Amino acid sequence: MTLRPAGDLGDRGRLVAFGAPGARTLGDLLRDAAALAARLPAAPPGEVLVACDDRYLVAAAALAAWARGHALALPPSGQPAAVERLAADPAVRALVHDRDGVSVARVPAVDAREAVASIDAPIDPLVGAPLDPRRHAATVYTSGSTGAPLACRKTAGQLLGEATLLAGLFELAGARVVATPPALHIYGLLFGVLAPLAGGAATCRLAPLHAEPLAALVAAERVDVLVSVPAHLRGLEVLGPGALAGLRAVVSSGAPLPTATAARLHERHGLVVTEVFGSTETGGVATRREPGDARWRPLPGVVVSAAADGRLALDSPFLPPDAPRPLVADDLVEVAPDGAFVHLGRKDGVVKVGGKRVSLAEVERCLLAQPGVADAAVVAASASGGRDQELVAAVAPADLDPARLRPARRARRSSSAARASWRPAARGPRASSRGGGCSRRSASRPPTRARCARARRAARAPSGPSTSRSPPTCRRSRGTSTATRSCRACSCWSGSSSRRPAPPGPTWAACAARGGSSSAARSARATP
Repeated sequence: MTLRPAGDLGDRGRLVAFGAPGARTLGDLLRDAAALAARLPAAPPGEVLVACDDRYLVAAAALAAWARGHALALPPSGQPAAVERLAADPAVRALVHDRDGVSVARVPAVDAREAVASIDAPIDPLVGAPLDPRRHAATVYTSGSTGAPLACRKTAGQLLGEATLLAGLFELAGARVVATPPALHIYGLLFGVLAPLAGGAATCRLAPLHAEPLAALVAAERVDVLVSVPAHLRGLEVLGPGALAGLRAVVSSGAPLPTATAARLHERHGLVVTEVFGSTETGGVATRREPGDARWRPLPGVVVSAAADGRLALDSPFLPPDAPRPLVADDLVEVAPDGAFVHLGRKDGVVKVGGKRVSLAEVERCLLAQPGVADAAVVAASASGGRDQELVAAVAPADLDPARLRPARRARRSSSAARASWRPAARGPRASSRGGGCSRRSASRPPTRARCARARRAARAPSGPSTSRSPPTCRRSRGTSTATRSCRACSCWSGSSSRRPAPPGPTWAACAARGGSSSAARSARATP
């Protein structure tokens, strides 16, 4: 297997990028890549760290790095701290960026905007040699939601092979693509840079995230393919019929797409969304078309089976060359005879919150490390708004002031613990050998009228001063399923406010009511 050289990507007059800050052809791209390559250090080979928001400049930097014998390195986020941390890696030879005020100490920093704008004389366009599929082409990173970001090395065969497959599968030839995920993420890199380039499509350089500007761009630039994530697609529900009339295909990944969102996009705009299942480590695995399709169908060349314990066993051309075949992941699946499968959740307690992977155990560890916390349990629950799930933590003892945990949450903004909301809880049985405290199992039990009534009676019992004007009442015990979010102790207590201390005595079941309905189990399916 050999991969095409940079100079063999088609007609040099074809459009490869559009939108602000200007349209560019393939000839422009090869010339600008040559200008960047001239500013990169020569061998020995290493990595070129790329921190560009402009997808066109990411493409130019990738071609330049490969032409100079280097690999591409993409930081887990565009935050200056993440970029500076990776720039200190001995493997990094240079930084290419498109931001003001960027400075790193160890390696040269090349402003891609200045490099391509300063070409004042004819320059030979870049014509690269075919890439060996075994060559190290890129290093991408996981999000770091469950700890330190993990580096994933991609060979040219993995990365460009998948981009070529996706370009053909989604019929990108001649398409105009808008991808909202950043190119720093493997999903955004593949669908927003490499697959359009390999498939003869043009990509939007800087994509808007909000519904109205996106609709205006679709109409003005004749966009026909939208690549996005569920949180952004949900925002498109505010658009009127016909606002996205030019689109022929919509792709979603990064988190499970709510069925209601898929249905509304179909009803209002006639769009059928194709979801992509995959991960940074494994590459793409399968697709399915919403709404109402629960089965995932493996990509061409990908074989999915179930291990003895029900976990996904994967054989794929996009796996690392040294990975075991099949690779057993932590996703639970049910595989049909035709090879399609249903995703049943994660075995390792990892859930998706706003497109980020979050470890429930890691959140619990963060809470247990805080002074005064005797025990804690965390569950995932369905959420409204931009997130499909949210985390709810039950924290013991019951008289713990949640305000004491807020400084810890602010200090851990980079941690997944910052994404949890918590409620105080009285001690209850934990299903473990150490005994006592809260458990995910108990926290996930839906509240009943009897438990709410017991909590209400306990709250009314004399146990200290209260500033409440009237005893709180349980909304569920009056026969309504509506839960208030304003109570600091339990979602099923009505009449409370942030100015009043939590009612004394709610049980662990009451405090976890908000996160414990059966909807938490239904929300288990997640795209890794």
